[in-house]
Amino acid sequence: MTRSCNITERLHGQRGNVLVWFALLLPVLFGFMALSVDLARLYLTKVELQNAADAAALAGALAVSGSSKSYNWSNVTADAQKLARSNFANGEQIQHVTIDTGYWDSSNPVAGLHSTETSGYLPAVQVTIEISSTKNGGPLNFFFAPIMGIDSSEIQATAIAAQSASDHSILVQ
Repeated sequence: MTRSCNITERLHGQRGNVLVWFALLLPVLFGFMALSVDLARLYLTKVELQNAADAAALAGALAVSGSSKSYNWSNVTADAQKLARSNFANGEQIQHVTIDTGYWDSSNPVAGLHSTETSGYLPAVQVTIEISSTKNGGPLNFFFAPIMGIDSSEIQATAIAAQSASDHSILVQ
């Protein structure tokens, strides 16, 4: 009997321990929720932006391929913008798109677009779509991350498409 009373007394002395552990682990649980929900949403939105930028750059490059040596860059820009604005990101239709046209050196893609045509450079379209505080209804607000002090994020996606002069194929980066 002494032994069973001793266990009962010990259990009575442990009351409230679960509440303390729960209070200590609650921030960790919210951290995992922020990682799983908010980072997944951030990644999905980034993929949506990249798909829209790729499609718009391809539409612009296709418009270039129908042109002669004196490219009608305004038509190229209009085609790329039209396609970009027909896409959605973060549940909203894309409104703001930055489109640059020029010539791209496919052997040195890091250099970006150039304004003048040089031998070996291809006519190209670069499309940048971003969700920021001033564009496309941004920034991307988080659900659980504000508990950790991260309220929002800005996201950007860029794509370049160029028309190959030799076989009229489209190159995308």
